[in-house]
Amino acid sequence: MHSHSAKAIEWALKLNSKEPELLSWAGKIYIECEEFEKAESHLNKFLKLQQSASTKIHLALLDALQNPDISQRKKSLSKLINSITASDA
Repeated sequence: MHSHSAKAIEWALKLNSKEPELLSWAGKIYIECEEFEKAESHLNKFLKLQQSASTKIHLALLDALQNPDISQRKKSLSKLINSITASDA
């Protein structure tokens, strides 16, 4: 199911690769697909576009991606993304 979402978000990103919300969703989708390198790439692009992104957020992202427990990694990344997107709303 998530692979269909990944294809759709990649198509949307081809149309508008600098849309922060699309990049955020791409990160969320790739976390669910357990494709963490792609998730990291999209989330880093998202953070670069966010004016409120800080070193603290980047460090939290890197820390979450280093967790060897996949379920904990997914939880940490989802929580981080939700906190970032909520603060920008």
